[in-house]
Amino acid sequence: MKVLLFFIFLFKSTIFSCQEINKRKVIFVTIGKPWYPDLNKNLNTFSVSVNFQNRFAENFAYEPFYTFAKSNSYPVFFNDKIKLKRYLLSQKGYSIISNSAWSDIYTHSLGAKIHYAFINNKKWFFSFNFSLGYFFSKASIFEVEDFNYNPQTEEIYSYESSLLEDSFSSFFIGPGIQTNYSLTKNYIIGLDLNAHFSQLSDKKFNSTPEIPNYYNIAIIFGIKF
Repeated sequence: MKVLLFFIFLFKSTIFSCQEINKRKVIFVTIGKPWYPDLNKNLNTFSVSVNFQNRFAENFAYEPFYTFAKSNSYPVFFNDKIKLKRYLLSQKGYSIISNSAWSDIYTHSLGAKIHYAFINNKKWFFSFNFSLGYFFSKASIFEVEDFNYNPQTEEIYSYESSLLEDSFSSFFIGPGIQTNYSLTKNYIIGLDLNAHFSQLSDKKFNSTPEIPNYYNIAIIFGIKF
């Protein structure tokens, strides 16, 4: 009888241990491409984030995160005044304005997301989410304010330019969509789409409001535990 009970216990233990548990906690990083709608040019954009996600209920999860995002459209010769002047004087007519609309911005954000997951099983996680947090951002914009040129040949004779710089910090909010797939029991890969809307009250930079606003698409790499 004792032997029979032992084998029954062993059988139940084996069945339980073989069941794959839907793990609720995830640590992951994302690598992505932000798009700043208030910038004239979105070049050399990059984002990276570190995230911790706790799926505390079947349909809900919270996710603290840190994100760094940037865009830099300055040419490599920008700090060389001779090359910069030569480039600007080589433009034709009003093309000097569009071809010199350069900017640089980076943003550090610390916040948290709340997820509503309409798919949450051992293989797939799919959610709508909303984020809230605080950010610090610094930006610079170069622009040609005025220029003289020959209307016939469009040759540039002279120009006036300015470099505007500013930094700001405030709260941000943003909706998002996230999905990920469990490659194995512990590792996931996925996609994160989100928006970052700054709450700068009447703050303007270069007559363009809220430059820190951006949309981001990123790939997820993570570990479940």
